[in-house]
Amino acid sequence: MSEQPSTSNVQPPHSPSTTDTGSSSGSGAESSDLTVSRPLTNAASPGAESSLRSEFKLRAPKFFKVGRVLMALWSEPQGDEKWSSSSGYSEHTFIVAYGERVQAKIRRFIIFDQREHHSLALPILTYTGRGVGKQGVNKAEHGIVYTDPKTAQPFTGELPQRNEKGMVPIAIRVTPDEQTVKLAAGSRINYGKIYTIEHNVKVARVGMVHDRSLHHFHQQRTDVLLKANPSLLTSA
Repeated sequence: MSEQPSTSNVQPPHSPSTTDTGSSSGSGAESSDLTVSRPLTNAASPGAESSLRSEFKLRAPKFFKVGRVLMALWSEPQGDEKWSSSSGYSEHTFIVAYGERVQAKIRRFIIFDQREHHSLALPILTYTGRGVGKQGVNKAEHGIVYTDPKTAQPFTGELPQRNEKGMVPIAIRVTPDEQTVKLAAGSRINYGKIYTIEHNVKVARVGMVHDRSLHHFHQQRTDVLLKANPSLLTSA
């Protein structure tokens, strides 16, 4: 079964850093999708470029294991704003070659397949806090992900309308690496979009998919893939 990861991203440049061996990196980062004790960037002088917090660093290969939830600085073409799958994360827009716009933001991902020099992952989005209730979002390709001990519930606006399929049925629990880290209530996994995470870029730890959720995570990813590509059933 062949899966094609998203190739629309523009990988951000990175600077040399001490490689982390997998130990705890402190209290996480702050955005509208992750509640932690400090911001993602260091405040710089007016007009100066900010830098990533120290928890963003190069990691040893063993860090990129299946079920790992991480944060990465992600850059991609801005595209049409009305079709944007905004994660609600802090983001910046830059003018690049040919006058095109590129936006850079902190994104969350869950790794489902580890390779030698990269991993394949699914994104965690909030759609500006509305979850899959945002217009234009395919509910059937999304599912709830949460960090609280109590299972998160869908928002009223996320419930399927007439002739519409709802989210995948089982919410995925994440065990955070730090007690101060919590995913926002509107966090949703997009099972229908695959990203490539290179192992030579700086990332920050969030947590791991709970052992009891890992099977459901894989099964729901496979279900969404097969529904979108029925021919894979006959060619397998």
